[in-house]
Amino acid sequence: MLSITSLSQTSIDLAFGDRPADADTFHSRPVEIIPGVEIMGLHFDQVDFVIFFASVAVMSAGDAAFAQMMADEFNRKILPPSGARFVKFARLDATDDNSMFRQSSWQLANPHRLRGFQEELEFALSDHAVAFPLVPEYLFTPTTDKLDRMYQRMSVHFATGELGVTFALKYAPDSDIGGYYCYERK
Repeated sequence: MLSITSLSQTSIDLAFGDRPADADTFHSRPVEIIPGVEIMGLHFDQVDFVIFFASVAVMSAGDAAFAQMMADEFNRKILPPSGARFVKFARLDATDDNSMFRQSSWQLANPHRLRGFQEELEFALSDHAVAFPLVPEYLFTPTTDKLDRMYQRMSVHFATGELGVTFALKYAPDSDIGGYYCYERK
């Protein structure tokens, strides 16, 4: 479902086709690849990434019982709205679907640029929110301590509205069982 290897060349071209050759940083407009799933191209630190935005309905394959079970197990029994989007990112050159979302598979060449990556991700999310005004919430799953801290910092920037859209942190992962950062549109 959310897989670099399943993306068509047409989708990749749409996500990266407008990138100037000399761009230091770049993110594309959102490209819908199937109903409920959009991607954006992100170029940062000389690496191309794909940002996936997938609805709860698509992530659960339309199985309401499965979606509720996942919410019960990992998200304090809170089932996000079906139109909410899970946000994941991976290197475009990922070839292994089992590890493409692992932080060790997409490390930046310069780890000190994580804040810059965070800013580009924030801009991309804001552009997605403008393009898809009916998406009520965005969900991020931290898989490392660094990502956890990055998502915490993002909530401060989203709350100010300085990126054109305002989000409030609705809930954060439970330290014992995990879960999601949920940013709700205001």
